[in-house]
Amino acid sequence: MATNTINRDASQKLDLNRVLLVIAVLAVLPVAVVYLARMWVEGHYQFFPLYIAVVGYLFYGRFDKIAADTKPGNRVAASMLFVGCSLLIFSAAIFESAFLGAVSMYVLFASVIYWLMDVRGLIKSMPFLLLLLLAIPLPGNIDNLLIIQLQFMASQFAGWLLDLFGLIHFREGVVLITNEQQFFTEEACSGIRSLYSSIAGIAVYSATCRYGWARAIFNIIQTFLWVIFGNALRIAIVVGVSENWTTSIAEGLPHDLLGLAIFVVIMLLAISTDRLVSSMFPYVEHESEIDDSVIEVTPVFHKRQLWSRLGLNRFAVVLIGLFLMVLIVGCRMAFVSFTQDRSLISILDRRLPMMVEGDMPVAIGSWKRGEYERVRRGHSSIFAQDSFVWHYEHSTNGLSAVVSVDCPWHGFHDLVVCYEVKGWRNTADEFHEVGDLKYKSVELSRFSGAEALLVYAGMDRNARNVAPPKMTDTLDARTRWLAGFRQLTGADYSSQIEAAGIELPVTMVQIYCEGGGELTSELKAEVRQLFQRAHDLIKQSRRFKTADSTANGSVD
Repeated sequence: MATNTINRDASQKLDLNRVLLVIAVLAVLPVAVVYLARMWVEGHYQFFPLYIAVVGYLFYGRFDKIAADTKPGNRVAASMLFVGCSLLIFSAAIFESAFLGAVSMYVLFASVIYWLMDVRGLIKSMPFLLLLLLAIPLPGNIDNLLIIQLQFMASQFAGWLLDLFGLIHFREGVVLITNEQQFFTEEACSGIRSLYSSIAGIAVYSATCRYGWARAIFNIIQTFLWVIFGNALRIAIVVGVSENWTTSIAEGLPHDLLGLAIFVVIMLLAISTDRLVSSMFPYVEHESEIDDSVIEVTPVFHKRQLWSRLGLNRFAVVLIGLFLMVLIVGCRMAFVSFTQDRSLISILDRRLPMMVEGDMPVAIGSWKRGEYERVRRGHSSIFAQDSFVWHYEHSTNGLSAVVSVDCPWHGFHDLVVCYEVKGWRNTADEFHEVGDLKYKSVELSRFSGAEALLVYAGMDRNARNVAPPKMTDTLDARTRWLAGFRQLTGADYSSQIEAAGIELPVTMVQIYCEGGGELTSELKAEVRQLFQRAHDLIKQSRRFKTADSTANGSVD
């Protein structure tokens, strides 16, 4: 009778722990779906789902050897890991952060490994855990900064290749200019896509070949160098072919096929370099040196043994309840996320009337209006989709300034990023507040010694000022937590925007002034005064006075 009771208790514990494992996986699933959907939008992250599947397949193939000679982890430590994991998943759902979502999946995977196989299993799984680190997107704005640096490097190396082949050109930041054309090194050409995918590919290749740490790190470094060379070659080919034969290679299917071909070349060069190293430093093991008598037979590990070893105390019930709450929050956030994306598109589609040359006066004080232009760009451009641009000249000091209205944006857009890709560097910035107007002024410089001043602010559809955030392209943690909890209580995206006092779309107003010499404090004050007056004029223009209509049948 006592034996039956013990068996029944053991069976109940086994079922309880199985339920915990299933609920924990389900809890992270909504966050994972949102994470993969967000990654799919970014070109350089699109391979992540396939990469995770490949690493999972490799881990599955080695699972028997990893699980052999291991034991269950400490129950208290495993419980604490699961509590921390549930908090990470909850934070990822509230923040709607792809970075936290990837980290929460990673931590859950590591926690389950420890729960089932203790520290020994974690150590054996380390190669696969390190591989999965490459599937975690960079936090904050780091990937954008990396893109900018790669754009500069690729453009510079491409310029050297063009010099080698005698094609006359000059480089301005990430723009290569020939006699008749200019070529902008966009994100797709920067090498960011081939960098991520090539390093992930060579890492999987190294793991498949059972390389040590030193060999794997060497392969990653040499692949990075080949990526820089490959994308510089790609840009040089585009410029050379466009200049001498046809411009069709600069966009569309031919451009994409060239990128794919360069990626294949990069991988072949990386693998060839690895094979060259193997031929230069061969590892030879002679059969005569192997003593069969000391060969140990590894016991066969059956996966069903894993279930029988599952063990946690009654705290598993608390963990199940915790993960169930996280699952509910995650499902709610996933639903809001997908509906919010559609809501955001519909909000941005509520276009404002376009601006025309006459919307800005012939003269603003001592500034005289010159050329006007409207610039239309694609949705994938890092710059605004539409820009309305007026050129002004100062009648006495010779300064020229560009007044630009850029739209539409779904929030305050820090324009410094756009100028950094053109070769400028932020040397000093200042926040200004004049009445209800809050704006930024940024001093820019180039290595050539040129100086410029950028002044800009945001404006919503009702011409209300959108204040610059404290950090570029992000919100502070408190604001994001409050936004997440509003979503949890049923508030949709539109109501959040309205609660923040912003009605999309946002229009950015900027003035860019590049001086022929040093921009003195007096000249900078002139530019800021021009911005304030231009901002007031744009605020009073028909673009915002007729925000509920589409004048002349044209929209931005």
